[in-house]
Amino acid sequence: MSAHQPGPVEQAFNDRADAYHHSNWHQTYAERLVQIADVTAYTTVIDACTGTGMAARAIARLDPTIRVVGIDISQKMLDRARHETAEQSLTNIRFVHGDATSLSDVITEDDVDLIVCSAGLLYLPITEALSNWSSVLNAGGRIAFSSMATGNPPAAELFRRLTADNDIMIDDPSAPLGTPGACREHIERAGLRIVEIHEEQVHFTSTDLGSHG
Repeated sequence: MSAHQPGPVEQAFNDRADAYHHSNWHQTYAERLVQIADVTAYTTVIDACTGTGMAARAIARLDPTIRVVGIDISQKMLDRARHETAEQSLTNIRFVHGDATSLSDVITEDDVDLIVCSAGLLYLPITEALSNWSSVLNAGGRIAFSSMATGNPPAAELFRRLTADNDIMIDDPSAPLGTPGACREHIERAGLRIVEIHEEQVHFTSTDLGSHG
């Protein structure tokens, strides 16, 4: 059997894996999503685009009886997730290598009642992913995701402005989910019902503004 060869998206995240755990804003962002989602009301939770497992571990720490499954396309991100999870002695998480766009092809659980996705949905075909996620949920299950507002983070917006000055146009990856209206449009297009939308500010630390993340 030939060794797994990562595609360009997986390789990009593989390259970030070792430094990703230094990202304070990703950690805070994931933990805030878990708080808003009120995960203790659920028994089986999928963390789509889990990365290094920040949201998955936040869920597992809240209640050891919750079964958590983290899915990510990056094997190196998952390696880091497993390492940090073992260091925290959390035993109610398993991590699976796979494409989070199609959870129905990846997970084996048939009692999923919550799917969370922290800062990951912008890397996926949004409506396709949301529609697939809804297909694996129990009746009454929920999806909770977070995304950056249009024009954020500021450093990326500055970079796009500078490249535009040189006639190089780069799309804002936050824009498709960058407003409450855009979120509503994608959610409704996927046949889902909106429960609530939160707008909050993310605060960066000096570590986030450095070379990590």
